[in-house]
Parts: sequence; C-alpha cells; structure tokens
Amino acid sequence: MSAGPRRELPDARAHELFEVQTRERPDAIAAVHGDQQLTYRELNARANQIARALVRRGLTREGVVGVMTERNLDWMAAVLAIFKAGGAYLPIEPHFPADRIAKMVSRSGCRLILNQSLIETAYEEGHSDGDLRGDTRVTPDQLAYIYFTSGSTGEPKGAMCEHLGLLNHLFAKIDDLHIDAETVVAQTAPQCFDISLWQLIAALLVGGRTLLVEQEIILDASRFIDKLVEANVNVVQVVPSYLDVVVSQLAQQPRALKDLRYVVATGEALKKDLVERWFAVQPRIKLVNAYGLTETSDDTNHEIMDRPPSGERVPLGRPINNVHIELVDEQLSPVPSGEVGEIVFSGVCVGRGYINDPERTQNAFLPGRRYRSGDYGRWLPDGKLEFLGRRDTQVKISGFRIEIGEIENALLRVVGVRNGAVVVNKHLVAFYSAPQPLDADELRKRLGETLPAYMVPAAFHWLKTLPLTENGKVDRKALTALAGELDATEQNGEVPSTATEQRLAAQQVAAHAGPVRAVPGEHPHRGRRHRAAVHATRADAGRRSAVGQAGEPVGELIAVGGQHARPNGEGRSPVGEGGADRRKRGAGVGGQPAGQPARVGPQARVCRSGQGKEVRSVRSGRTRASGFPGRGGRLLEDDVRERAAVAVVSGAAPARRRARPRPRRVAGDDSQA
Repeated sequence: MSAGPRRELPDARAHELFEVQTRERPDAIAAVHGDQQLTYRELNARANQIARALVRRGLTREGVVGVMTERNLDWMAAVLAIFKAGGAYLPIEPHFPADRIAKMVSRSGCRLILNQSLIETAYEEGHSDGDLRGDTRVTPDQLAYIYFTSGSTGEPKGAMCEHLGLLNHLFAKIDDLHIDAETVVAQTAPQCFDISLWQLIAALLVGGRTLLVEQEIILDASRFIDKLVEANVNVVQVVPSYLDVVVSQLAQQPRALKDLRYVVATGEALKKDLVERWFAVQPRIKLVNAYGLTETSDDTNHEIMDRPPSGERVPLGRPINNVHIELVDEQLSPVPSGEVGEIVFSGVCVGRGYINDPERTQNAFLPGRRYRSGDYGRWLPDGKLEFLGRRDTQVKISGFRIEIGEIENALLRVVGVRNGAVVVNKHLVAFYSAPQPLDADELRKRLGETLPAYMVPAAFHWLKTLPLTENGKVDRKALTALAGELDATEQNGEVPSTATEQRLAAQQVAAHAGPVRAVPGEHPHRGRRHRAAVHATRADAGRRSAVGQAGEPVGELIAVGGQHARPNGEGRSPVGEGGADRRKRGAGVGGQPAGQPARVGPQARVCRSGQGKEVRSVRSGRTRASGFPGRGGRLLEDDVRERAAVAVVSGAAPARRRARPRPRRVAGDDSQA
C-alpha cells in the first residue's frame, strides 16, 4: 500500500473558508464570466440569498438540490448556496436528454431544482444577504454532492461524496498547483463532470479568482489561447485530446503564455508523445497528469512534470494528501511490488457509494471505506503508480485470455501513433490516430516484437481522431460497430494495405460513418462538443469557427415550433452561454414544416440564430437541436416534472424585494484587488 502525505485539513467546510476570504477581502474580484465580474462580497451575498430561499422552501440536511443552469456566475452562487444551506448539490446539464434528467432526478430523490429564472426569483424575494451562521451547521461527513456517471447497464449511477473528501481534494489542488490569492484558475469543464467543481471554487478558498471561460471560446483553440493570455490565467485543466489541439495550434502559431504555470491533463490516458510535443512548444510550463474517479472525490494522483518522462509511459504519480492506494489480485489480496493489480482506494477520498443503488454500491465499495476502481496498474521503482488498463477490457479469444490494455499500450509505443484502441469483432481490430496512415504490415511487425501472435490485431484502421463518448473517453461501442461495418465491406473487396490506400479508406469511413464524424455541441472536456473542436482545429488550426474537417458539410438545426427538438436526447448549441443560445420559434427549417425537427441536408448550410449570430456546426447524420425556447429552461423543467414528481423551487409572491448585487462590468483591470 502507498499513502499520500498526511495533511491536516481546516476544521471548516469549503463554503465557510470562502466566507472567511469574503471578510478578509470583500472587494477583491472572486469570479469573471465574459464581461461580468463579482467581488467576494457580491458573490457571497448572492449565495446567501439563494440559500435562504432554499431553506424557506423546506430544504433539510442532505436534501438534494438540482442546479440546471449554464456555466455562469449564478451557477457558482447556487453551488455555494446549497453548501451553505446544508443540501447536496446535483448538477443537471440543461441540454441533457429529458429521459436522462428524469432518471437522475428520480434516482437521487431530488425535490428541489434551481434553473436560471428561479435563481433570479430567489434574488428578488428580499432575503437577507448575510451569512447563515447558526441557521445551519454542516459536518465533515455530510453529503456534499452527487455526480451521475454512465453505468455499464446503461442506467446512470449517482456517486455520492462528502464534504471532507471534497475539501481534501480542493487542498490537494491548492497545495500542488500553488493556488493562492494571486492565482487565476480557469473554469472550463461542463457542470455534469466532477472536475468542474474544483475548477469553480478552489481559488475562492484562498482569495484567488475563478475565470469561467465562455463556451464559444473553448470551441476555438486559437481564441482559447488568447483568453488564457488576456485573463492572466495561471492554472488550466483540459483533456489530452484538447491539449493535442492546443499544442498543434501553438506549434503553428507560437506565442508566450506568460502567466500560465500549470496545465492539468485528465480524463484520458496522457501519451508520452503528447507530453514531448507540449514541452517542445512550452518548455517552461509544467504539465500535470491527474488521475482519479468520481467515486473518490475526483483526482487521487498528481504527476507534476517539467520534462517528458524517461519511461515508455506517463506515470500517474504518487497519491495526493490523505489518500491510500493498494494493488490487489482477484481475491483482493495485495500483489507483490512491481506486479500488476487492481487499483483500490481508501481514506477520506472514498465516497459513500451510489445513491439509492445498493447492488452496484456493494459491487464496487468494500468494507472499511475502500473502493475498487476497476483500473489496473503497478508500482514503479520510484514509488509512482503506472496505469495499465481497465478490468472490463479483458477478453477471451480462441481460448486465450487477452488484456486489451496490453495490446493498446504496445500500439501506443509505435512511433507516430498518437491514440489507439482495440475492439473485438470475431477477431481483434485496432483503430489508431496518427498524422498519416501507417503501413499495416509494419504495425503487425512492431506489435509482434513484444506480443504473442494471438494478441496481434488482425486489422488496423487509421482515423484522423478516435470517436469519444460523452465523458470524453474512447467510444468503444462506436468502434466495435464500425469494425463490423468494415469487416463486412472487406469481405466484398480487397483490404487496403498501403498507406495511400488506407488514407483513402479512412476518408471514406469519415464521410459515411456517423460515430467518427465531428458533432457540434459538447464540451472539449468531454464528449461531442470536444470532438467538434478537435476536428475543427486539426483540419485548419487557423480557422476561427466550430466547423468539422475540411470538406465536411456544415449545417445548423434550431428549435422550432415551440418545442425543443432533441431526438435521441442530443444537441447543444455551439454558441454562447445563457440567453445567447436561445432560438426563434415558428417556421420550420431544413425543409421541414413548423413544429417538425429539421434535418440537415447534404449541402453546406449556414443558419443565423435569433440573436443574429452566425452559427456553424458539422452534420452528424442525426437531427440536432441547438437549445430550447423559454426562459431559463422552463420547457425542459416541465418535461422533467411530467416524468418525475419533483417540487421545483417556485417564485412565491415576495413580501418585499431586495435588489440583488449586480455583476460589475470588467473594465480591463486585471488586478486581484
């Protein structure tokens, strides 16, 4: 077993430490979003008003409160308010499918949901903006939040974490990334992913500043880099796929990132090739490989690098403060040093389990507050942890038990391969991304040097980028389906063997296979919006629009007929947050009647939103919706109420009205005040 450094934590909750900073530096800038900003005093006042509105409506200890807003300053105030009032925060992405939202609300027992208009109602009700002091007392073991993750059965599972685990992780970031009162931390992740929380509030505990980066800026790597420079950002977190885009942009258009000190990579395996490319363009800025799970209060390991690693893989590093890690075999017995074992966590980081889901909790959470990650790793001689793959990627072919991760690691060691995945379709099929296709025979030869013959894939397919799931991981289901299609095609014709033939075949795949097409509307940290950004920047890093690969058709679907058309529950506008992504209702688009979902045709299209902004996106082969009408997501809220009985925080007639503190306009002063 290995343990992180022992660290004494403050005898206070995260929101209480924020209140301390409010008293010490009330007029310092706490948060910035677009051209708006809030001081510590203003942000705290907003949070207190929302907290009292929640208590007034019956919120009790550990009561679950959903927050269904865009990433803006009111979202930040709502999260702090829930903590202050003793509730448990449940992030609800407003553009998620209604069915998924209903499952989250039902499973979590959520009785209160805050959307944008209802938050504004709370401001207008005249509640005191002073701290709640003795009104509520939040204990270290109290439930802080619930994040839903995808389950293998297709049913989302809600991971519960407590305030002590949250605080431990926040201070791991504060300590290891040297966050203080002069630090600006970029908030980039969508609300539904746990990394969004530390990005949102870590700086507030020590008097620093949070910059909520607008979504349309994240979609454009060039503008994203500009934002980091203009806002004097010191710490930013991205997934490796997006970091790849940023590195490519910096390689084409070098520039100094004078204030940036740490770039944190998480969510996917960080490849050594990408680390080498990063330090080639930014040798001064440290790169952090962060590893952890939602069930363990987010990150549990930090590998802080100032140069590429000497080994073949990028290690996960050592455990953070107060975290214990052991590697075990199938009988849960410790494995010898240097041997491969399943990664098991213990300590304050481990959450309670999955809410109202005893069966899956029992399968993953062990007695003594331990959690089975399902990940395999081994300890390196220097005491750092190395990641080797997932427990659920082990397969059996022709009587041989095969660990998919071992094949993928061998593939990633081939010069030129940037990302890779292996799936099973009667036989092993490898997909890889690289600047250009590699010779299949050469790939077989290279893998055959370290793997037995039965572990060498029968087929290799090159893709510009690998498809990702909504949480930013390689979409193995899409690749498995694609492998089946390609296998059927190859049975009727000659398999492409040369690099040129493979490139042409890959282009044909990209033109016809939906799962590997760029799709607009998700976040670069996770999922489809990330794919759009990656495809767009790799196709032409200099272009300032969220479009797909060169030559791909462009189109946009708007909500029509007073309905938020979201077939299969997908769709999100690539334009700005909040009101900027609302669309006109009425006439149909795409040749469809009003009230019918528009279909994106095969030709390039550009549609204009109700705000007069030109919106570009990439056809996915599916119908898309770019938002929903109504104030603050009312329509979606009604949809949820129809599917799950919830009491939504409503606007009761106020006895008196108190003006809420208005955000200040940023006037170009970047001082921390």
